[in-house]
Amino acid sequence: MPLPKLKAVKGHPGIATDPKGRYWVRIKLGKQPFRELRNSLTDAIQRRDALKVEYRRKKALPGSRYYVHPGKIKLSDFITIYQNSQEGMIEDSTVRRYAISERALLRIMGSDIYLSGITRKVVEDFKTRRRREVEPATVNRDLTRLNTLLTAAVEQKFLTEVPFKFKSMKFREPEGRIRYLSESEEEALMLVAEPELRMMIQFALLTGFRLNEQLKLTWQAVHRTRIHLSGTSTKSHRRRVIPITAKIQAILDEQTEKKLAWERMPENKKKGKTQKWVFPNRTGSNHWNSQNFYRAMWNPARDRAGLIDFKWHDLRHTFCSRLVQRGANIVAVKELAGHRSIEITMRYVHLSPNHLVNTMNLL
Repeated sequence: MPLPKLKAVKGHPGIATDPKGRYWVRIKLGKQPFRELRNSLTDAIQRRDALKVEYRRKKALPGSRYYVHPGKIKLSDFITIYQNSQEGMIEDSTVRRYAISERALLRIMGSDIYLSGITRKVVEDFKTRRRREVEPATVNRDLTRLNTLLTAAVEQKFLTEVPFKFKSMKFREPEGRIRYLSESEEEALMLVAEPELRMMIQFALLTGFRLNEQLKLTWQAVHRTRIHLSGTSTKSHRRRVIPITAKIQAILDEQTEKKLAWERMPENKKKGKTQKWVFPNRTGSNHWNSQNFYRAMWNPARDRAGLIDFKWHDLRHTFCSRLVQRGANIVAVKELAGHRSIEITMRYVHLSPNHLVNTMNLL
């Protein structure tokens, strides 16, 4: 397929538009021409800059103007390089959250600070100034992002080591909020939810899936006895396997019938369309966008049920809480929920009043 004719964007070297008004990166990396379609002008500019920085770094030799000695790279430049390397691997909402932390780091530390200039004193100063603006939990997320960037810089040979431990510098946070669904609340919610949403709520309570894991679940991930989530589809970037119980199978069977009915519709059958998603949106051709799902499906049902201080993610808390309350092994709960560490799962232990008694009775 021939590439479209491109027209340069005035004031933005290396950026062009096609007849449809879409933005392209159009540059030369050495003698090799490079073209790539991007989502927006801002996206194209960021991609162009990242490609140039990375190309110069890879090709440069000691003594050349583009050679970057370990530590002699600005934090702002490395953020661009790292964003480029992570493209497509994380959710858009996570990218936006990281961008908030990155802007705060550059604003308070200074956009010209070098990686080698980030000392404990600089970070302590950032922590103090940032705390005047936001809550401790937000400062901790910013510090976590900085730690991730410095660790990546070590891996890419821009730094020899991360010079201090971030864990000891973080604010102490109160224990996380655990809100779970009581049986009466579940009954009220199921009563007002439309059939499609009711099915999704039941699935969340039986699997503990996060919202995006469920909205983007494909039939390819569903096997005969298990659901396999790849590392790219989970928050912790770790693979997860969920056994298919009889109740989960009943939901999947019903969704399969809907899938086949959609594919048999004349307009879809004629074009040979197949339904990829287990819980597609109302058109059936794509998955739900999380914001649209909240607005069109979840929020109205939750409000009609009269649930106070209850979020979709609390269905996941309910999944973990019910397992612990019914005597499930805490390590098994960790694996099913896909928690990164056992400390996260341990928040639910207090919900099982007999767990200490049962343990002592083993002696």
